[in-house]
Parts: sequence; C-alpha cells; structure tokens
Amino acid sequence: MRRSYFVIAGLGLVAVSLGVAIHWLLGDFGALDRNTAHVSVAPPGLVPSAPPILNVTDLPLVPRLPPLTGTRNFIIGGVDRRPGNAGSGLTDALIVVVIEKGTGRVGLINVPRDTAVQIPKFGLNRINTAYGLAHARGDNPLDALKQSVGELLALPIEHALVVDISIFEQLVDALGGVTVDVACPIIDNFLDSRTPSGRRLLDVKEGQVRMDGATAAMYVRSRHGRSDFSRARRQQAVLSAIHRELLGLGSMGRIPEVWDTIERNVATDFKRYELLDMARRVLGVKLEQVHGLVFSDEQVEPRLDHGRAMLFPKLDAIDHAVQGLFSAPRPGVADHIPVCPPADIALQHRHITAHRGSSDAGLDAGSVEPEGNDWKNGE
Repeated sequence: MRRSYFVIAGLGLVAVSLGVAIHWLLGDFGALDRNTAHVSVAPPGLVPSAPPILNVTDLPLVPRLPPLTGTRNFIIGGVDRRPGNAGSGLTDALIVVVIEKGTGRVGLINVPRDTAVQIPKFGLNRINTAYGLAHARGDNPLDALKQSVGELLALPIEHALVVDISIFEQLVDALGGVTVDVACPIIDNFLDSRTPSGRRLLDVKEGQVRMDGATAAMYVRSRHGRSDFSRARRQQAVLSAIHRELLGLGSMGRIPEVWDTIERNVATDFKRYELLDMARRVLGVKLEQVHGLVFSDEQVEPRLDHGRAMLFPKLDAIDHAVQGLFSAPRPGVADHIPVCPPADIALQHRHITAHRGSSDAGLDAGSVEPEGNDWKNGE
C-alpha cells in the first residue's frame, strides 16, 4: 500500500513537472514584451512626433512575387539607447534573418534605417519609425514592423525580435569577448557616463581584433565612413563573431547566462520553444553556410522630400539582390575591396560640423551619404 502511495506521488510530481515545463516552453519569451515592457524599449515620448512625409507618389510598393521561396524569415530590430537610458528609441538596426528550409543555410539582410516604406495607418515614413509609431498609437508594434519590412522585401516575416542594442555589449561580455574581422581601422570616441571622463575611446586596427562588450558596441555604432551601409556591415561582423564564439566549445558553459541576458532585453512574438528551435537551427549551421547582404546605393536612392532625407527603394534591384542572398559573402565581408577612409574621419566630421553650426547638424543625425562622398563604399 505504502509503495503504491509513493508510486502515485512520484507520478503526480512528474506530471506537475511536465506541466510546468510545457507551460514555460509555450509561454511568451522576453521580459520586454509584458505589460509596459515595450515602453522600456521604445518610450512613446522619445518617438518623433513629426507627421509622415506626404505627397510622394513614386514609391510603388505594389504586391510582388517573393524573391525567395522555401525559407523562414524573421526580423531583429535593435533600439539604440545609450548607457543611462538615453537615446532615440528608434529601431536603427534592422536585420532580416532568412533560413533556407532544405539546406539550413542562413542569410542576413540589413535594411537601412532611413529606407522609405509605407507604415500601417501612418503612410510614408522612415522604416526605423514603424515600431515606435505603432506602439505610441496603441497598435501591435511587432506586427507593424513585420508588415513594413515584409512589404519592402516582398518576403513573409513570421516573427520579430526587438532588442536594446546594448545587448551587443552584454552578450559579448557574457561570452568573455569576441574576435571580430575589422576591414578598416577606426578611431572614434563616445559619450559614456560609466567612465571617469564621461567619454570612451574606440581605437581598432585592421585585421582580427579581440573585443570586449564596450568595444564591440562602439564598433557597431561608430559613424566611421559616414554611411549606414558600412555600419550595417559592421553589425553583421559582430553578429558573425558572436556566432563563432557560441560554436566554440569553451563558450557552452556560458549559454545559460547568454539566454538570461537575451530574455531580459527582448520584446518578441516568439514562444520559448520556437526561439529554442530557431537557435538550435542557427547554431547548427557551419560558418561557410552563413551569408550577409548589405544594401548599397544600387538598391536605395538618397532623396530629400519636404526637407527630410530618406532612402527610396529600387524594388527591382532589391528583388535581384535578395535572390542572390545565398551567393553573398559571409556576414561583415564586403563583396569588393573596401577603400578605407581615414581612421579618424568620424572625429573630423564631428569637428567640422561643430564649427559650421546647426546647418550641417542634420547630417550627423541622419544616414544618407552627402553627395560626392568618396567613402560611401568604404567602411
């Protein structure tokens, strides 16, 4: 009798444990997607209140055939908020992850933050405002982001993750650092209230560079080269370095810490089991099976409308580039030999802008290349 009691109790304990595990796996992932969590990622007060650009008739975002089939697609949006919670709250990093079902190959597509798109219920505006504008209106911001990016690329976007870009820094530190392939040397400096001087120096040489979290975050954010295209390539290079580090046997013991770091800084419509499955697929891919596509002036065209700089998409060129995604080089590597600008060009530009006054200040806040810039194809 007593033995039967213990058997029944044991089975009950197993059932409860399985129930808890199933509830956890089926539950929402990310601490930033609950209750007021989105406010932490994109505070409505920090979202630009300017009306969308109107009276533009030459943005033909008409339904198109998908340039890729047999893929699963999701988007990672990075909100650039600096230490101390300062920053714009805009999704200034937009990376579409494409997984080919048959081969398991992975492609990364960086979408320039100033690309003009039709945002649901708002009309034409920069793509980096889609998440924040929808949130401020009380709509589902992840759905708005997926729809805007999906229509631009003519790809169905299954899921979205929005992360604080500071997660780059936290992830790299959780891994004990990463080794990044640096195409061009960079000297820059950043505001950082955590240092005694209030600033932090970035000084990286060309080649393979071991970076801690703060260095990787500055490397991603630097305006070196004055274009979003070069910044996008650096974002991919750091992601590729994180991928390599996770594949190393020495980092396996840090996976729980990495997982906890991600969950505390993510807003997503992934369930835990879906994200675990996606992570398993990505981590199971060999480095040579990962490809990176960064748009250039071949896919987007700088224009001014009502005094605002935007990048207008060339849809045929975008479709052609996406079709060749799995022939693209590995993430962070240019498909041409980069012409490196001076290492301290970002500092030079900041100095010139300060002396010219507010008339040029908008260029430093935007991402469209100034006409005649010799470094638009550099890093």
